[in-house]
Amino acid sequence: MYFSNESVKHNRLEMTEQLQERMTGSQTVMSEQLFEQMVHVYCDTQQWSHLSTLMANARRENCRPSVKSFNMIRKNVIYCYDQTLRGQLKESMT
Repeated sequence: MYFSNESVKHNRLEMTEQLQERMTGSQTVMSEQLFEQMVHVYCDTQQWSHLSTLMANARRENCRPSVKSFNMIRKNVIYCYDQTLRGQLKESMT
Protein backbone atom coordinates (compact mmCIF):
# COMPACT_ATOMS: atom_id res chain seq x y z
CA MET A 1 0.00 0.00 0.00
CA TYR A 2 1.42 3.36 -1.02
CA PHE A 3 -0.18 5.43 1.74
CA SER A 4 1.04 3.58 4.80
CA ASN A 5 2.05 6.65 6.81
CA GLU A 6 -0.17 7.58 9.78
CA SER A 7 -0.45 11.18 8.59
CA VAL A 8 -2.39 10.13 5.48
CA LYS A 9 -4.70 7.63 7.17
CA HIS A 10 -7.66 10.03 6.97
CA ASN A 11 -7.00 10.65 3.26
CA ARG A 12 -6.96 6.90 2.57
CA LEU A 13 -10.28 6.55 4.36
CA GLU A 14 -11.86 9.38 2.36
CA MET A 15 -10.63 7.96 -0.94
CA THR A 16 -11.92 4.50 -0.02
CA GLU A 17 -15.34 5.87 0.95
CA GLN A 18 -15.62 7.80 -2.31
CA LEU A 19 -14.59 4.76 -4.31
CA GLN A 20 -17.12 2.56 -2.56
CA GLU A 21 -19.91 5.09 -3.21
CA ARG A 22 -19.10 5.22 -6.91
CA MET A 23 -18.79 1.47 -7.29
CA THR A 24 -22.00 0.71 -5.42
CA GLY A 25 -24.18 2.25 -8.10
CA SER A 26 -22.20 1.03 -11.09
CA GLN A 27 -21.65 -2.28 -12.82
CA THR A 28 -17.88 -2.14 -12.28
CA VAL A 29 -16.31 -5.37 -11.10
CA MET A 30 -14.08 -5.00 -8.07
CA SER A 31 -10.81 -6.89 -8.35
CA GLU A 32 -9.46 -9.10 -5.61
CA GLN A 33 -6.71 -6.57 -4.84
CA LEU A 34 -9.07 -3.60 -4.67
CA PHE A 35 -11.44 -5.43 -2.35
CA GLU A 36 -8.53 -6.48 -0.15
CA GLN A 37 -7.22 -2.91 0.07
CA MET A 38 -10.66 -1.56 0.95
CA VAL A 39 -11.01 -4.19 3.68
CA HIS A 40 -7.55 -3.26 4.95
CA VAL A 41 -8.41 0.46 5.15
CA TYR A 42 -11.72 -0.16 6.92
CA CYS A 43 -10.17 -2.61 9.40
CA ASP A 44 -7.22 -0.31 10.03
CA THR A 45 -9.48 2.67 10.75
CA GLN A 46 -12.12 0.54 12.51
CA GLN A 47 -14.92 1.72 10.23
CA TRP A 48 -17.09 -1.33 10.85
CA SER A 49 -20.29 0.11 9.40
CA HIS A 50 -18.48 0.91 6.13
CA LEU A 51 -17.01 -2.59 6.09
CA SER A 52 -20.46 -4.06 6.68
CA THR A 53 -21.82 -2.05 3.75
CA LEU A 54 -18.93 -3.19 1.55
CA MET A 55 -19.60 -6.82 2.49
CA ALA A 56 -23.35 -6.45 1.95
CA ASN A 57 -22.79 -5.06 -1.56
CA ALA A 58 -20.24 -7.72 -2.52
CA ARG A 59 -21.80 -10.20 -4.91
CA ARG A 60 -20.36 -12.70 -7.34
CA GLU A 61 -21.22 -10.41 -10.24
CA ASN A 62 -19.32 -7.37 -8.95
CA CYS A 63 -16.63 -8.65 -6.60
CA ARG A 64 -13.89 -11.22 -6.34
CA PRO A 65 -12.96 -11.37 -2.63
CA SER A 66 -9.98 -13.43 -1.58
CA VAL A 67 -9.48 -15.71 1.40
CA LYS A 68 -6.87 -13.23 2.63
CA SER A 69 -9.58 -10.53 2.90
CA PHE A 70 -11.84 -12.78 4.95
CA ASN A 71 -8.96 -13.75 7.22
CA MET A 72 -8.19 -10.07 7.79
CA ILE A 73 -11.81 -9.41 8.76
CA ARG A 74 -11.91 -12.44 11.08
CA LYS A 75 -8.77 -11.28 12.87
CA ASN A 76 -10.00 -7.71 13.30
CA VAL A 77 -13.72 -8.15 13.95
CA ILE A 78 -12.96 -8.79 17.63
CA TYR A 79 -12.31 -5.04 17.90
CA CYS A 80 -15.88 -4.26 16.84
CA TYR A 81 -17.76 -3.69 20.08
CA ASP A 82 -21.20 -3.33 18.52
CA GLN A 83 -22.64 -6.84 18.83
CA THR A 84 -25.18 -6.37 16.03
CA LEU A 85 -22.59 -5.07 13.60
CA ARG A 86 -20.16 -7.82 14.54
CA GLY A 87 -22.87 -10.40 13.91
CA GLN A 88 -23.61 -8.89 10.49
CA LEU A 89 -19.94 -9.02 9.54
CA LYS A 90 -19.61 -12.63 10.65
CA GLU A 91 -22.78 -13.59 8.80
CA SER A 92 -21.64 -11.89 5.59
CA MET A 93 -18.50 -14.04 5.55
CA THR A 94 -20.46 -17.30 5.42
